[in-house]
Amino acid sequence: MSKRLRKTQTMLAVLQALTVLGAEKAHGHAIIKWTGLQSGTVYPLLARLEKAGMADSAWDGDPSERGIRRRLYWLTGDGREFARAALEGVPSLYRGVGATPAPAPAPRPAVPPSGPLPQES
Repeated sequence: MSKRLRKTQTMLAVLQALTVLGAEKAHGHAIIKWTGLQSGTVYPLLARLEKAGMADSAWDGDPSERGIRRRLYWLTGDGREFARAALEGVPSLYRGVGATPAPAPAPRPAVPPSGPLPQES
């Protein structure tokens, strides 16, 4: 099943978050904070991981109680194997609160003006 999952940068970030946060079960908001990604990116990836059998989830708390219920996510055995292989050699993708911003790209060299080059005297 893992062959259907593309190893994009965002997928790797979510896998890394689940690996780091998933010693316990991680709720979606914690994954969003860890990765720095938008909820509209994270939740579809989590759904894809679940559909592929790489992750599982359950609601936290008693449905009869008032308050906010959270959906908890964790990697399955196959998911841990998939994450280990996919993340091998990948640097930390942590982009949450207090994260060091990614370095800016190197400046592009100036394009020489068109036409003849000035002559040296």
